[in-house]
Amino acid sequence: GFCVSGRRIVTNAHNVESAIVLQVVAQDHPKKWRARVTAIAHDLDLAVVEVDDEAFWSKCGVETVELASAEEVPALYSEVNAIGFSTGGSTICVTKGVISRIDAHLYVHPNLGGIVSGSRNS
Repeated sequence: GFCVSGRRIVTNAHNVESAIVLQVVAQDHPKKWRARVTAIAHDLDLAVVEVDDEAFWSKCGVETVELASAEEVPALYSEVNAIGFSTGGSTICVTKGVISRIDAHLYVHPNLGGIVSGSRNS
């Protein structure tokens, strides 16, 4: 996932949907921190997770990103970066691509859809 303002982490719903105990780690930090799901949208495969422990945010040097508003959706053919963990990977991957299609449709994981065209890291 990635950190956003308000000490929240945005991740995929399929990563947390069956969690009884949820723990997160910051990249390059081995300690696990207790977290909790505060919102989940299976139709978008997104979830919001919160970590209440101040030490996670201060000791790990966690940086947050600003989410764009609905009015700031990238235009067709805009260059973008897709960031995440490819199947079987244990480190973060960044893939450059372009917005090739913008669709409005509902889906529920595991049949995930996408709109970014670019090289696929697997």
